[in-house]
Amino acid sequence: MSERFQFLKNTGYALLGQLFQQALMIIYFVIVSRYLNKAELGVYSYAVSTAGLFLAVVDLGISTLIVREIARDRSTIKTLMPQVVGLKTTAGLIMTAILWGVSFIAVPTPEAGSALRLMSLILLLSPLLTSYVVIFQATERLELRAITQFMNRAAMLAALGVVIFLGYRIKGVIATQLFGVFSIMPVAFYLTKKYYSSVGIGFDIKVWKSILKRAVPFMAMSVIWEIYNRIDQIIIPYLDSMEGNGLYAVAFKYSFVFIGIPTAVNSVVYPYFSRRSMVSDAPVISAMAELYKYMGIIGLAITVFTAVPAREWIVLFSGVEYAEAAPTLVVLACCIPFIFYNSVNISALYSYNRQYSVLLYSIITIITNLVLDMILIPRIGNIGAACASLISIIVMSTATLLACKRIFDIKPLLLNNIGPLIAAVCMFATLIFAADYNLLIRIPAASAVFAGALVISGTITKKDFVQFSDMLHGN
Repeated sequence: MSERFQFLKNTGYALLGQLFQQALMIIYFVIVSRYLNKAELGVYSYAVSTAGLFLAVVDLGISTLIVREIARDRSTIKTLMPQVVGLKTTAGLIMTAILWGVSFIAVPTPEAGSALRLMSLILLLSPLLTSYVVIFQATERLELRAITQFMNRAAMLAALGVVIFLGYRIKGVIATQLFGVFSIMPVAFYLTKKYYSSVGIGFDIKVWKSILKRAVPFMAMSVIWEIYNRIDQIIIPYLDSMEGNGLYAVAFKYSFVFIGIPTAVNSVVYPYFSRRSMVSDAPVISAMAELYKYMGIIGLAITVFTAVPAREWIVLFSGVEYAEAAPTLVVLACCIPFIFYNSVNISALYSYNRQYSVLLYSIITIITNLVLDMILIPRIGNIGAACASLISIIVMSTATLLACKRIFDIKPLLLNNIGPLIAAVCMFATLIFAADYNLLIRIPAASAVFAGALVISGTITKKDFVQFSDMLHGN
């Protein structure tokens, strides 16, 4: 099997796996938002976001480091992974205890405290699961990673049906998150043992110190990224209200529903960049130019399709109760292209060992976001949080792109986005022009215009269809 086909095949597995996962998670969230009221959804969002932030600390940046190390030398699976499991398990126990303390003394409401205590249990389970799944990514067996993640989402959705049938509210919904992680762990253990070898648990403090020393910049970046994604849903209850947090949760979920796309692509790209950057810049630049084009096509299309009929999407999926979240959804949707481009930039910078540069830009970005949150949320509520997110991600994506410019020529990346921009403008005009028609007419019409503009502008050519065919059939 050629390297090119392996790369395309893994990209296909990653994208298809992410597509099915996101489909299940949207169904899950639609049901949850219909089942809980705005205040209850605000509590749920607060608990999940706070635990997610602590979970990034538990990971310690090790997952990103291990992907790079295993991609370069697969023998590290046997030597490092037992120590990784031991280190992350210990970190999970410590952070669970800290989160329990937080849940008693620093929460906006008593209901939020009890929800947070239950959600904290995920800090004990998830680190073990991710320690094994990261092996699949590092060895470029993305089909195994897709299987485990898809089954996780399916288990959560099945558990949600039971919770609703029994009439449980917030705590029951949170329990479905725990069930999803717990139920998939035996599958991850089995796949790891079958295709690699049994990975035990180690407690060598000297090795732990060595791992942590190398993982520090990755840990900081991981935590900062989680702060960016989750901080709004953590501080809105303090600066605004739980109802406002529920509205923001709906807007955030529907705007970031496809945020897993760059994550899925980078699960393939990062190991590939890490290997090829050691030999030559040429394959990295070529791959980045193609990725920029595809990320532009997907990201800009998502922004326009989400933002223009924002209120209609919210009413359709979550009901009229959440219609107030439409302006917030419009602003958050504008973040998507910048997030997509930024993810490609970061993968390239990591592969060239520029993680400290990424860390610096990330710190600047999160400070910008926090300062703007403190200023805007008390004045304009959850819309202010969305504006802060948009401004800060523009700052971050610009900084990482300029950092890439110092390593290689970025002109091919920028030129590859002219076509997607033209197509997005055409699609936007179509949706506005057809505003009096329902979504069943507007969306297909705008999609046809978008596709036509991509072909006419030469953005999509026969070569792209051949590559897609290769990805599917391997001819």
